[in-house]
Amino acid sequence: MPGETGPVLHEITRPIAAALGGLFAIAAYNTLELYILIFRTFHRRRGLYFWSAMCTNTAIPSLSLFSLLRYFDVVDAGPAAILIDLSWWTMVTGQALVLYSRLHLVIGDPKKLRWLLWMIVGAFVLLELPTAILFAYISFNSKNNRVTTAFDVMEITQLVVFTVQECILSGLYVYESRRTLKPMEAIKGPIIKKMCRELVALFILVFLLDVSLIVVQTTGFFFIQTTYKPLVNQVFLSLESRCSPSSSTPCSLALPWRRPGHTLNVEAKAGLEIQRVYRAILALSQASGTRSAYLGTASTTLTTATRTTATATSTPTRGAEGAGKFKWLGINLSVAEFGQGSYPGTWGKHFYFPDETAISALRKDGYNLFRVAFSMERLVPDKLTNQPDANYLKNLTATVNYITSNGAHAVLDPHNFGRYYTNIITDVQAFSSFWTTLATAFKSNDKVIFDT
Repeated sequence: MPGETGPVLHEITRPIAAALGGLFAIAAYNTLELYILIFRTFHRRRGLYFWSAMCTNTAIPSLSLFSLLRYFDVVDAGPAAILIDLSWWTMVTGQALVLYSRLHLVIGDPKKLRWLLWMIVGAFVLLELPTAILFAYISFNSKNNRVTTAFDVMEITQLVVFTVQECILSGLYVYESRRTLKPMEAIKGPIIKKMCRELVALFILVFLLDVSLIVVQTTGFFFIQTTYKPLVNQVFLSLESRCSPSSSTPCSLALPWRRPGHTLNVEAKAGLEIQRVYRAILALSQASGTRSAYLGTASTTLTTATRTTATATSTPTRGAEGAGKFKWLGINLSVAEFGQGSYPGTWGKHFYFPDETAISALRKDGYNLFRVAFSMERLVPDKLTNQPDANYLKNLTATVNYITSNGAHAVLDPHNFGRYYTNIITDVQAFSSFWTTLATAFKSNDKVIFDT
């Protein structure tokens, strides 16, 4: 196969030679751009995530350069092969470590992370090292056909294994991110779903690029594969750098949809903390006899009420009122009051209502108390004594009925902080009229709680 044992200058056409030069030029340009992007993204320039990205980006142009010099017979094939091997190790293993290091954001199991790290180490020892030795050997001794054949097999094998390895690391990240963000669907259902679709789309894109490398290799274009691979790595690294979290916010998720000025990173962090806080509640329950608990996702606040008669042998039971030490496990559904200042606002742009799928998921996780925030200005426009807006009340009622029909309680929360159109409410009669209107609308539902 051309390029395996030495120069290809006299074996390829001029357009292919131009293509190789073009791939190197693209790699050189993208490297400079990525250096800028990495340094702008990482405010704390240390740690495995940062250095693996830096090493990978540095290895990309060096691999392309040494390959180009070797193919065009500028340097001897043997010494160039050693430099190519070093660059290849740094680039491929570095990219795997980039994928691995971001998993710490969504996987809290040290044992699972340790196994993934051993997978990367194993791929390096069992595949990269032997393949590199074979490549160097045939570069110094190009007439040994048996070793060349062995190298062909190892080269294809390592490309397939690296594709599978990247699928495992990226797939785990997509899966764990989706699982972590699921509770956030109750707050920003459509946006969260869109984000998860984008994560899957990026995963498919990287997978297809890796498959294209295997196709190029198996069709006899080794010399193109070795200059095309750096470009594929740069595409991935560019996506990764653009979506990676600033190290000034180490707990935030590395989400590819994060744009300058976008605040979802903070909300995703709150979603990530839900499981940790829930485990803390269980521990608190066992230690102090907690009878009820309320968890707010936006502020991650926790209030508890203890009951001295609770026994230490009671077992917490999720989702069952009065069973064990838990009675209430609550969560905020804060979307219908969004877009303050934009009244009445547009549904889907300024505000929307909680997603029923997310509510079901939260209900299955044991949440039995949902505080549904809404806007007084949208429910009763213009005056507190007015009749409710039919469409807004219809959607609010649908949300409440869905919650209560699933056996949970709904807490209706006019999220106005005692104000109406920014003015502090002082008209007691008008305020009483508002609550009468609201109570009348839900008087037949005994699972509705009113929160002033």
